[in-house]
Amino acid sequence: RKDYRQTPMNVLLSSIGIAVLFGTYDLFIKLGAGRLDPALGAMVTQIASAVTLVCVFLFQLLKPGAPRPQATAQGIIFVAIAGVLIAAALIFLFFVLQNKTAKATTTLPTILILRNITLVILGVIVLQEKLTLLKTVGIGISLLGIYLLSI
Repeated sequence: RKDYRQTPMNVLLSSIGIAVLFGTYDLFIKLGAGRLDPALGAMVTQIASAVTLVCVFLFQLLKPGAPRPQATAQGIIFVAIAGVLIAAALIFLFFVLQNKTAKATTTLPTILILRNITLVILGVIVLQEKLTLLKTVGIGISLLGIYLLSI
């Protein structure tokens, strides 16, 4: 039996779905910014996320035939660090977005583009991935995109 979960089309469709979820998430962060303290906003975001994830985790544990959650100590440490980083990023994001001059149409795409560039750089440095000419051109086009969004 063929495993269809790893096909390029499923990865592409899943990536599009994830991008839509992240974009919608950012919209709701902008709508909430300025209506509550940045640290409180980040905490509420994380609590809502945690409650959702607990439900998914319990589903996996209780549903017969569902894949069982797996973990290693190293995996837990890495994602715990990621949790601290996302909490800090969310607090800063709420601070930035509560400013009335921070437009969602420019500020959020700029942050996401710079986030992606940061990931490419860290991938090259930490994960020993290759910085190809195509990736370099992509970074340049992304920076051009930030410029075009700002004018």
